[in-house]
Amino acid sequence: DSAPAGLAQARLLSAVLDHAAPAVALLAESDQPAARAHALFGDGDAHRAVAPSTLTPSFLAALKQNDIAPIAQALDPKAMPDAPQGCSWLSGFYTRQTPADAEHGRLFELAGRDWRKTTCLLSMLFASGGTPQLLYGDEIAMLDDRARYDEKAAASGEKDARWLLRGPMRWKRAEHAKTFPEDGDFPPDRFVWLEMKYIIEARKRAQRFFRGEREIIEDWPGHYAVVWTAPKGDELMI
Repeated sequence: DSAPAGLAQARLLSAVLDHAAPAVALLAESDQPAARAHALFGDGDAHRAVAPSTLTPSFLAALKQNDIAPIAQALDPKAMPDAPQGCSWLSGFYTRQTPADAEHGRLFELAGRDWRKTTCLLSMLFASGGTPQLLYGDEIAMLDDRARYDEKAAASGEKDARWLLRGPMRWKRAEHAKTFPEDGDFPPDRFVWLEMKYIIEARKRAQRFFRGEREIIEDWPGHYAVVWTAPKGDELMI
């Protein structure tokens, strides 16, 4: 809540956490666009991390429309101002409490069960700044838990897309994804796992850039890049 009373409570809780548990941060999840959700940071003394509603839907829209415009609009500094020092935006592929349909489900499902589109979306997520978040199982291309969804929907009479996501971890699929095949067979879960490892390592090496200025350019016709300029002036192109 970015109302004065809500921010006062957040400031009080953050102060308590700073004293009693310095390694713990107060998080906020907002259904507001980033420009409005920015108020949840206060002056850097309220919520220390905020998840807005607009960033990752823009990735899905860009992929679906084959158009950079949704990402450019979402990453524009006016639409997504920098978080205060010591704070961070959170970005991830979230499913809100909405009826399940073709637009809701696990990342691999949202990408049409295409490992290339899945890793493309993950690359955009990790190149967008802030703190990227993964839902357990997305790193191994887990599918929607349709059986659990049907069971919960029948029992409650309600449709909640989160039931597609919150089933048990598929550990056999995870072990399969991490095992290098002697026969050279690379199904989607292995491709996504290997690409995800590379993306995380690349992000770690470039961490210092994501507090700098950002710009989207057309590198060559139909191909775009996010250019980050670190505080000391050197650049990183993704």
